[in-house]
Amino acid sequence: LPDFSTRTPYASAKVRDPLFVGRAAELEALSATVVTNAAGPVAAIVVGKPGSGKSRLLAEARTRTELPHPFAVVGYESERQVPLAAAAGLLRGLSDATHRGSKLDALLFGVDDATPLEPLRVFEAAHRALAELDFALLVIDDLQWVDELSLALCHYLIRAARDSGERLVVFAATRPGGSGASLADALPAECVTWIELEPLSRAEGIELALGVDATLDRSLAVELWERADGSPFWLEALARAGGSVEGLRQVLTVQLRGAGTDAATLLGLLSVAGRPISLANAAVLVEWPQARLEAALGELLDRGLVVEAAGMARLTHDLIREGAVAELPNDVRRRL
Repeated sequence: LPDFSTRTPYASAKVRDPLFVGRAAELEALSATVVTNAAGPVAAIVVGKPGSGKSRLLAEARTRTELPHPFAVVGYESERQVPLAAAAGLLRGLSDATHRGSKLDALLFGVDDATPLEPLRVFEAAHRALAELDFALLVIDDLQWVDELSLALCHYLIRAARDSGERLVVFAATRPGGSGASLADALPAECVTWIELEPLSRAEGIELALGVDATLDRSLAVELWERADGSPFWLEALARAGGSVEGLRQVLTVQLRGAGTDAATLLGLLSVAGRPISLANAAVLVEWPQARLEAALGELLDRGLVVEAAGMARLTHDLIREGAVAELPNDVRRRL
């Protein structure tokens, strides 16, 4: 099977930094969350498939709100098992921004290695430091990868702000079925706005494609938007590659970096199948025990290449299939 980990990402001298296009209604909904925040916490949770532009939308909204005290919690797939890894930026920011932050800093770093971390004391110190600020913004990105202790800290801060009437705005982003629902449990339903990201419109897709590469023909930009099904991630990838399959292969190289050969094997199988396939059948076809299959599936799920529901797995986008099938040697493709 192909080694997706050895190639270098596609690059072009013609490529410009992509523009932020579209999402006017979503930005308005996020801004409305800030405006209506009179007392207590409110939250806006963005839900979207991998590649729909959740992180880019949060970054744009954070810039446009211009609140004086923004903090970030960012989940990373490789750090899901590291306690408080996602909240590291938030904790550092609170330690530096307020008078009570010195207490938080002492709890985190003022003890020797033999002293265990006391989460409740850390949580309460973080809350008191945040309470010193008149109006704070907490941006939580990639909720599906936030470690358990960081997620618990976010819940604690939201509940504490609710109980004390502190003004706190929370912008969060997650995948469908991710951790966003549990975050909303800390607030009344009327204090939570749900935003589901739809594909970019034709006009928005053309604008994004031309923003990535101004030399593209307009008719080609339309074709790329159609092939990408309006996904900002895949549209940008196609625009950078000029629509070539080689460019898609390079995107897969980046997406699969750090994954094992089992993940690449399973990706190849799903690509050749071209439709949803049951996990039981997939295990038979690759001749693996169920545990091995689930480990490989987990790698693909984390990278946003596959979705799984009701015991069935499928690729998240047809362009993944196109790029992966092109990468497979002919004999492997025929065997699969």
